[in-house]
Amino acid sequence: MKRLMKILCLIMSVSLLAFTLSGCGGGKYKTVTPPSGGWSKAELMSVTYMAGCSLSCPPIYGDFTPKPKIRDDVTLEGKDYVYKVAYYKDKIVTDMTYRCASKDADITDYSPINDMYIVMEPGITDMQIIMNGIKTGSSKEAVVAALGEPTKWRMKETVADYVFTDGGYMTLDFEANRLFTVSLHGLASSNSISLSTVFLYG
Repeated sequence: MKRLMKILCLIMSVSLLAFTLSGCGGGKYKTVTPPSGGWSKAELMSVTYMAGCSLSCPPIYGDFTPKPKIRDDVTLEGKDYVYKVAYYKDKIVTDMTYRCASKDADITDYSPINDMYIVMEPGITDMQIIMNGIKTGSSKEAVVAALGEPTKWRMKETVADYVFTDGGYMTLDFEANRLFTVSLHGLASSNSISLSTVFLYG
C-alpha cells in the first residue's frame, strides 16, 4: 500500500511539474518595470500570456491551451506567407501570419507565428491577451504605465506604436480610452505582413 502511495505521489508531482513548465500559470502573471530603452521581442513575450498560458518567442500555435479553432475556409496564402484566422466560441480571437519560403509550406503547431492581430471580444475573457499585467479592455493610462510611452502616437492618440529594439513592432488601438486591439508584427523575423492587407471579418 505504501509503495502504491509513493507511486501515486510521484505521478502527481510529475504532472504538476509538466503543467508548470507548460507556461499555464492559472492566473499568476509575471510583470516587470517597462525597459527605459524600449522592449525587445523576447522581453515583451516573457510577460505576455494568452488563454492563461505564456507565449514563446516567437509565439507558436502550440502555446494556446485551450486551442482556438483554425478556420481553413478563410486561410490566405501569398508568395512568402500563410495567413490564418483562429476562432474560439464562434468569435475571432486572433489572426496569424506565418513567414515561409513557399505557400505550400507545412504549417504545424510548432511553426513560428510572425504576426498576430488580437481583438477584444465581449465575453471571451478566457482567451484574452495579457501583457505585463494589462489586457484588452484596460485603460490607456494603465497601458502606458505597464508598457511605457509608445514610440509614436497616431490618430489623435487613439493608436500607439511600439517599435521593438530587435526589429518588428506592436500597434495598440484604443476605443473610448480602452485597449481594443493588439497587433504584433515581425515576431519571427525583422519583416512583417501588413494585416490590413489580408484581414478578413467572419
